[in-house]
Amino acid sequence: MDVFVRSGDNAISGAAVGASAVVERARLIASDGLNFELRHILVSRNNMALSLDNTAVRDELKLDEHLLAVSFLRDGKTSAIETYLSDLSGMNAFFPAPSSLPRYCAASCSNAAAAPMFFSMEGGN
Repeated sequence: MDVFVRSGDNAISGAAVGASAVVERARLIASDGLNFELRHILVSRNNMALSLDNTAVRDELKLDEHLLAVSFLRDGKTSAIETYLSDLSGMNAFFPAPSSLPRYCAASCSNAAAAPMFFSMEGGN
């Protein structure tokens, strides 16, 4: 089962369970014109990480944040991805939450300097 859990209080926060929900979440993120720039690929003995810059502009809103995505590998495949965001309040403003969206970590993480996003792929998918 694929699970994508995102911190914050916004339209892309909360849990997306199953491959189709994860793909739909990615489409939602891309639909607002978010640009990703790969800055660095970092490796350890067992895992790897991607350092990215995320930018986007919509009307008066501007998003400019740093992101680190750590991929945990098992048997040569990604088993989980944990992502750290530098500007959670900027993400909350850029992707405003619909009132019906379930929240994950909204109260405790909304003011955090770096908040995690977690994606797990059980079964080695």
